[in-house]
Order: sequence, then C-alpha cells, then structure tokens
Amino acid sequence: MKDLLILIVAIVLFLFLGFGGFVYSATYYLFHEKNKQGSYCFRIAFGIDCFANIVGGEFIEALVSTERGLTSFGTNVSISACIGETIAENRFKAKYQWFSKLLDFVFNEKDHCINSYRKEILKLNIKK
Repeated sequence: MKDLLILIVAIVLFLFLGFGGFVYSATYYLFHEKNKQGSYCFRIAFGIDCFANIVGGEFIEALVSTERGLTSFGTNVSISACIGETIAENRFKAKYQWFSKLLDFVFNEKDHCINSYRKEILKLNIKK
C-alpha cells in the first residue's frame, strides 16, 4: 500500500512539476544552450528513453531478447544500451536487426547500441 501511495505522489508531482519545469527550462535553454554535457533537447530525450525503459523494459525485452530476465531492461539506462547488451551477449532476435540499424542511422554512429552498452552498462569510456 505504501508503494502505491508513493507512486501516486510521484505521478502528481511529475505532472505538476514536469509540465511547468519543462516549459520554464525549454524557454530558458532556448537562449542559454551552452552546456557541454549535451543540449537540453538531448537530455530530455535521454530521460524519456530511460523512463520508457523503466516502464516498458519487460515488454521490450520480451520482443527483442531470446532469453528473459538476464538483461538490463527495466533499469535506469537507455534502451539502446540494453539492446547493445543483448547483441553483445548473442541474445538479440535477428528479426529486429533493422531497429539496431535504424538507431545507427539516427545517431549517425556505427554500432550505436554496442557503444551505448559500453558507456552506460559497462562504464567504459572508449574514445575513437
């Protein structure tokens, strides 16, 4: 029961502060985008990606992985990193290779998912 109450409070705060905070921050960073950690839009997109992985990770794992429960799906890392983990461990379903290639194209990066896996899950900072 306590967990349900915490979830309800978190959702209410997210809706209230999330919307107001997004509008404020988006307008602020529109004029002050100088952060070397990545643009505001990228940080928001990464946060949404991690949130989607936490909320729907089990579903995504069921779609793309040949084995269940052995991945980082459902944790606070990007979906790309989780896909890279399944690729690196030879558990990625071949019929979803198109999605990995799409991410390579979108991020203009060869082996985007594997690189995300190394950076986020293995915590390797490999410079090319």
